[in-house]
Amino acid sequence: MKSVNVKKRKLAIPMHLSKALPLNMGTNAVADDMDALREHLGEDKISYLGYSYGTRLGSIYAERYPDRIRAAVLDSSMSPIFENEGGLSIDMAKNHEKIAEYRLNYRFERLEKLRNIVGIVRNKSNYQTNDGYSFDKKNIYTLLDFLVEKDNQDSIDWFKSKKYAAITKLLDTDEGKDFHDIYILQEQKKQQEQSTMGFVYPIVSCTDEITPLTNEEISNEDKYWQSSMIYGGFLFEFSQTCLNWKAKRSPIASADDINRNISSNILIIGGRYDPNTAYNWAEDMHKTIKSSTLITVDGYNSVRHGFSFSGTKCVDEITTGYLFNPSKKISDTTCKRSPPNNLMFSPKNWQERVEYERLSKP
Repeated sequence: MKSVNVKKRKLAIPMHLSKALPLNMGTNAVADDMDALREHLGEDKISYLGYSYGTRLGSIYAERYPDRIRAAVLDSSMSPIFENEGGLSIDMAKNHEKIAEYRLNYRFERLEKLRNIVGIVRNKSNYQTNDGYSFDKKNIYTLLDFLVEKDNQDSIDWFKSKKYAAITKLLDTDEGKDFHDIYILQEQKKQQEQSTMGFVYPIVSCTDEITPLTNEEISNEDKYWQSSMIYGGFLFEFSQTCLNWKAKRSPIASADDINRNISSNILIIGGRYDPNTAYNWAEDMHKTIKSSTLITVDGYNSVRHGFSFSGTKCVDEITTGYLFNPSKKISDTTCKRSPPNNLMFSPKNWQERVEYERLSKP
């Protein structure tokens, strides 16, 4: 899943692409291509490591070719139980709110204040702070984006960051200056960067749908707000990928199909505060594949996406051991991330340190 960028709006897929390519780009077609490659290489079975969307691809390959899987690691799993893109997006709103709770240190009064602010800008009004700053919906959606953005492995702890200090000052004392200053810096940085959203994943996700929604259902915002009164509108704005979809679909296997056809020992890894693929999606995959093992990642700087071979010793040891010997039974485990020894001192983080020090000055 792609992380949300507040500057992106409803995605319009060029129709010459959506009509010509989907059946060759959907997950079923790619899984078949994978097996053709396996056969071409003369291998009886494959060992698979997939992240994010790659977990859908791996599970569908294992369902279509169950006897061709030697080992499979599904890291940051997509859920197999939602049968359309709308269901995934609605559930993601709830996941984002859970991450915001963690990022706000589980302070109930902060969450209530944030819900109030979101409600005001939802009604197309600006939010006015005690110190005279005015924030519109775009500004507040940037704040929501800050709360669910990924931690960098070696960067400053979120709870010591200027973003945390500015957001909590806004929510605790209704002072907006610090958030305003950070927001302006963020917008300047975005203008300097060139970012594009590819059309590949949207085409794949619409092609894969088992139970497509009607245009009326896709355009209905109510279910998003029912999922989260903080992130409902935020996710709704980026959820209409399959609106007016006219190309043919190639529905992927349902959760029941996966449950029925996969019997090999598969390793699933999920992060408690994964902002791109919700932790409960990893739980859904684990419940669907009865023979699987679930590794849960929690702890320091755990708002991340993709966990194996990224420096968490517990996860790496389990994953490596499994890939060497996939038949060995592994129990469900929780791995705690811990601060790296070289926190903020590796060369790749020098620019980050300079930016942080600049923000720290009054």
